[in-house]
Amino acid sequence: MRIREIARERGMTLSSVAKKINIHRSNMSAIASGARGVSLRQLQAMGEYLGCGLDELLSADSPGVVFKDSRSESRVLAIEGKNFDGSEKTWVHNLMVSWMTHYRKAARAERHG
Repeated sequence: MRIREIARERGMTLSSVAKKINIHRSNMSAIASGARGVSLRQLQAMGEYLGCGLDELLSADSPGVVFKDSRSESRVLAIEGKNFDGSEKTWVHNLMVSWMTHYRKAARAERHG
């Protein structure tokens, strides 16, 4: 992710971004480095605060993985591969279901340590 770079370009720090979107700065640092996952809502809030789109935050040339679970990642890639032109409207639903499943599992694992 390019969160750190974009914040610097705009004269901001990760701490100020974290404060604005109401997360701890150590979590923001971990998100920016790719060590911690991030919710879509948090990404949206970051983009709004930084004045950029999600496409800018998620650099196309970065090796960043959206899902820690490789099965979820491969499912999303398979869905996107089958529907590269967007003709199949259910792919958005399938993608969102995959993301929600992943984040529920991640939240459950985080709660249970």
